[in-house]
Amino acid sequence: MIKLLLSLLLAATSVNSVFATVLIGSDIANVGNGNFNNDNPSIKNSFEETPDWINLSTSDDQLEQATGLGIMIDLTFDDTSQAILSNDKSKVFGSEFGSTGYTVAAGDVFDLEYVWRDRLWWNDEFDRVAVTLFVTDDNTINGIISPLVVDFSDLNASADDYELVDHDGFYTATDDVAGKKLFLSFEVQAGDGTETFREVGRLDNLKVEVFSAVPEPSRIVLLGSAFLFAMRRQRR
Repeated sequence: MIKLLLSLLLAATSVNSVFATVLIGSDIANVGNGNFNNDNPSIKNSFEETPDWINLSTSDDQLEQATGLGIMIDLTFDDTSQAILSNDKSKVFGSEFGSTGYTVAAGDVFDLEYVWRDRLWWNDEFDRVAVTLFVTDDNTINGIISPLVVDFSDLNASADDYELVDHDGFYTATDDVAGKKLFLSFEVQAGDGTETFREVGRLDNLKVEVFSAVPEPSRIVLLGSAFLFAMRRQRR
């Protein structure tokens, strides 16, 4: 009887509520600096001058493009700074999801959203934006990377226009990565394998949201009570 009761209560905990967390956002709170703001948006800024973003490339420290000034006005999306994309891998952006990071739980479902645009010699037939979620062997962003998912934008559909990427549920975490620290990077993916600094673009208003399954508190209390009851019966 006791085993049956416990089995039923354990099954009941599989009916969970869903808890949504914004890991990177470009709203008023600007979680994780999803809009790439800094103290001086009128000039190009390094990664060190831009909060919450880490340089994962090996050759370039320039993070942002000046916006809203003179001939640069055509690059703006919402009059804020934006990330430069370059096909030669000189600009690879990394995020640790804040100072405390985010620990993956099995069943986590991730949504992704951003705007991007081509610029200069962007290859419309091959170039795409690639966003990667990954874990590492030592739970630091500089450890040996194990990609969880690489999500791609569509090919450029309209020259010199901003395009929206809105991919709900682009990754669902599995048991084997539960407990690992999560990291993100994005860069240009050259579909033809040709990398050149001349093929550049822009990215802005990045948002990453996770939906986590959380057992209802009432079910947790009920399960705990049932466990204590079973323990007391066994002692008799």
